[in-house]
Amino acid sequence: MPLDLPQDRLDAIVARHRVALDELETNPEPGRAISLAKEVSELEAVVAAIATRRDAAVALAECETFLADPASDTELKALAQDERQAVLADLAGAERQI
Repeated sequence: MPLDLPQDRLDAIVARHRVALDELETNPEPGRAISLAKEVSELEAVVAAIATRRDAAVALAECETFLADPASDTELKALAQDERQAVLADLAGAERQI
């Protein structure tokens, strides 16, 4: 199951990455540009993992909703179960990167 990561901290990381990118686009003085480029580079993989985690959480909720629906076709439920396992693996991988 997904880890209970503090969403406000994840949001803050994504926001800081966006602010650093925006500031970098303003052509800051060279020393500041180097500092910002380093920060953006360090945050890039984490921000990508946060996006992957969020996408996987949505996909997991969709799978679980489908699996819980008694009207769902048995064969489609089997496919949804397979998809759920793949999504859980994606989610775990993203959480390890965060």
